[in-house]
Amino acid sequence: MRAERFFRNVEFHAKENFLVFAIQPKLFSVETVFSAAYSMLDKAFVLVDGDPRDMMVVSMQPKEGKGLRALAERFSQQLLNYAVNAQQSAATRQIRECLLRRVFLTQSTGSGQPRAGRKKPKKPKPQNLTSQKPNPKNLNPKNLTPKKSTPKKPKPKKPKPKRPKPPKPSSGASGKKPPRLPRKRRKGKGR
Repeated sequence: MRAERFFRNVEFHAKENFLVFAIQPKLFSVETVFSAAYSMLDKAFVLVDGDPRDMMVVSMQPKEGKGLRALAERFSQQLLNYAVNAQQSAATRQIRECLLRRVFLTQSTGSGQPRAGRKKPKKPKPQNLTSQKPNPKNLNPKNLTPKKSTPKKPKPKKPKPKRPKPPKPSSGASGKKPPRLPRKRRKGKGR
């Protein structure tokens, strides 16, 4: 009965092959209990019940064998593991947020800082058409308004001269292909 002294919050039911954990929410949060129960799904059938403000009850039945004590030990370890993980996550939350904020600020394109290894792209200068003085060459004498400039068309490229194809070897007077000659055998290969 050493197991019963060690696990005061566990009821072992050896005949029915299941155990029941009674968990106080003051010690372990609901998220911790669910995380530990989820990690046990490969070894046991798990049922979580109870009131999260008063007392939570976790019932487990092993999928194979009768290892109730091993199952209780593993679940206790998982509870402790997820409780410490949640505590460490809460303690380092500000550091993680600060690091992520810095990463997103330096990687965003609007930060004003160039990304590592890249040059900052040059921005085109805005053109203010109202401040330009009219050029007398562009003025239309009919209404004295600037002519609309049309984009110049690119000159068509001259095609390269084609090379003449080499003549095909003649196949004789009849137009038929010549008969194939037998291949020569290599000397020194096992024959």
